[in-house]
Amino acid sequence: MFAAGSLIVLILVILISKRAVRPTAESYEKQKEFITNANHELKTPLTLIRTNLDILESETGPSEWLEDIRDETGIMTELVNRLVALARMDEDRTRLEFLPFSLSDAVSETVLAFSTAVSRQGNTLNTAIPSGVTITGDEGSIRQLVSVLMDNAVKYRDPGGTISVNLQPGKHPVLIIDNSYHAVGLLELDRLFDRFYRSDRARTSGSGFGIGLSLAKAIAEKHKSELAVQNVRGHVIRFRLRF
Repeated sequence: MFAAGSLIVLILVILISKRAVRPTAESYEKQKEFITNANHELKTPLTLIRTNLDILESETGPSEWLEDIRDETGIMTELVNRLVALARMDEDRTRLEFLPFSLSDAVSETVLAFSTAVSRQGNTLNTAIPSGVTITGDEGSIRQLVSVLMDNAVKYRDPGGTISVNLQPGKHPVLIIDNSYHAVGLLELDRLFDRFYRSDRARTSGSGFGIGLSLAKAIAEKHKSELAVQNVRGHVIRFRLRF
């Protein structure tokens, strides 16, 4: 009798739970559909803006206003691309090609692309990236992940501070990216991977839309890797990626 009653209660709980989460699930699906549709609607005008900027600049010459428009167009393009990439990962539609590749080269070349921005801001970039570290994964998406972490380090930093990149070899290589940031206590670290989370009061420079770290987390999960963030010594943000 008790078993039968428990079974009935369990069935009722399942039915009620399904009904309760259905609106949330439907809303989530609509959001993903909206992102996909918005991608198609936004890419064409963004491309036209960039083309018209090139034509206008060739006729009138460079100007700070045209450069501002170009920068903002680039930001919008990056936002659209990241939103679509994240939506596709949610739908498990992203085709990742898992092949052996040099993690050393992927990290060092991606980090090098940020070296000019780091030095221009008066910051120091320290790297410890040994050669010969290889993993099996999708090289393009791993490079994107490292790019997101470096972009975040450039935006959240102390003037004249230090960004350190350390790749540790082994059966499960570990990538650590540290950047000095005394306002780290203002950040809700447990929310940094949440979509659209921003801590504007703590942001020192640059633009962000709270989607990059969510994408980085999704890429890490696709590779069965662990991506975590922590406050080190009260003045350093550390991202640790264990493959």
